[in-house]
Amino acid sequence: MSNHILEISDEVLESFLEKIFKTYGIDFRRYGKAHLKRRFRHRLTFAKYSSFTEMKEDVIKNKAAFDALFEDLSINVTELFRDPLFYESLHQFLVQVPEQKPLSIWISACASGEEAYSILMMMEHFKIPYERIVATDFNMQIVEKASKGILDTTYIKEYLKNLGATNFNIDFYKFFDFKDDKYHLKEQFLKKIAFATQNLMDEHHFGSFDLILCRNVLIYFEKELQNQVIDILTNSLDSEGLLCLGAKESLRFMDSYPQFRTIHQNHKIYQKK
Repeated sequence: MSNHILEISDEVLESFLEKIFKTYGIDFRRYGKAHLKRRFRHRLTFAKYSSFTEMKEDVIKNKAAFDALFEDLSINVTELFRDPLFYESLHQFLVQVPEQKPLSIWISACASGEEAYSILMMMEHFKIPYERIVATDFNMQIVEKASKGILDTTYIKEYLKNLGATNFNIDFYKFFDFKDDKYHLKEQFLKKIAFATQNLMDEHHFGSFDLILCRNVLIYFEKELQNQVIDILTNSLDSEGLLCLGAKESLRFMDSYPQFRTIHQNHKIYQKK
């Protein structure tokens, strides 16, 4: 397929995103254009469309084609204990929580659930008091997958490597059973995570929290949407609550930055004043 066919102008892109929003009510209009173009090119090539125009028409007329594109645009990359040093840094602050103050935790954009499982394992292992863990994503299918607590064996070596790198000495098998060629989060732990479908662009949230993780999501948004999402997360945090972003993200140039103090710059942990 020629490079010419794969080229997508900003004007054509914006028109397509507007049609998607009007047809399906899903708003990608303030996602980063470079990210969207990469994903559209991937879908165009993978589905063997002859042109971007053909793909656009199919997506607008055919819900199945849109669903396939939606999966490509969803940010579902995650790991168990991804960035082990981040978890070590976060742990240092969480162990200081007094027993009479159980934490309320929100893992936003939870994808297939590994980040939520990691937080749960850490809280349980160190007996850090918590009252609830809420995990959300805007992709209904991926939330349903996450709510089943299943790890694919394909990545298990990487997950165990991450876990080992934390020096937490967490027993993986205390939390997971192996059956049907997959690892299943044990029911007594899985039921402690409330999974729900939620779009970070919506004003609706789930109350106030002491800890919010929104890692490796903002990098896919344009600046205006980044600020909107951070405002929602800020309003969802209690005073002195912690907000955790991804390694390539920062609050430094956000409108809400004055409302926070930086707890750990390298691992992007911030505390609301």
